[in-house]
Amino acid sequence: MNIIIKNQDDVNKIKEAVLIWKKVKQALINKCQVGITLLELNNLAREVILAYNAKPTFYKMYGFSKDICISVNDCVIHGVPDNYVLKDQDLVSFDVGVTYLEHVCDAAFSVVIGDNKEAQAIKDVCETVLVEVKKMVKPGVTNMQIAKFIQDYVQERGYFLLEDFTGHGCGNQLHEDPPFPNYVDKRFPIVELKENMVFCLEPMVMTGSNDYYIADNDWNVMAVNKRLTCHCEDMFLVTKDGCIVLTKDDD
Repeated sequence: MNIIIKNQDDVNKIKEAVLIWKKVKQALINKCQVGITLLELNNLAREVILAYNAKPTFYKMYGFSKDICISVNDCVIHGVPDNYVLKDQDLVSFDVGVTYLEHVCDAAFSVVIGDNKEAQAIKDVCETVLVEVKKMVKPGVTNMQIAKFIQDYVQERGYFLLEDFTGHGCGNQLHEDPPFPNYVDKRFPIVELKENMVFCLEPMVMTGSNDYYIADNDWNVMAVNKRLTCHCEDMFLVTKDGCIVLTKDDD
């Protein structure tokens, strides 16, 4: 396992990529409305990323054909943008990667179109667990302690967590060691956090069951029961005595 402890130059460049990611996020939120297609939103994200002389990280990564992932309703993660037209009450999860100066920001956020209390409820849990877990992230805490916190928080609220997919180290590359699962599993190595580690936590929350299948396009991860799902992801920088959530905090 090769865990990259970032130096100050790495951190500065990752923060630059994060600033571009935030521009993309705002542009997508502004246009995420009834009547627009997922392809149009993908193309908007690409335009914003290129305008800042950055690159869409996911494009052609592992053979992915589009620039960002857009997952709607019962698609948990890795949704390939297509001609689907957004409708009232859709729950839309955007996963966006930005590469700038050979460093990466990878993070995800969700939008509820219109008034959908069921969608808002699962979105609130997905977002709030990331807010709450920040309080425990500091040197010496392990990835599995974080996993237990996320698992307990989500399950206590009646939801399920997608398995087989995890958070990860990030920043110098898209996917770095170590894994950061959202659930406790002895298959994963236990790793203590150290100052200047950068990683992504990304709860993938499901309703009623965590059974899933991969769609015919070999990418979309779908809920078998066709119920609502939600995906959020933030990048964390471990500091001397805590952390900064790069994709949330203004620092």
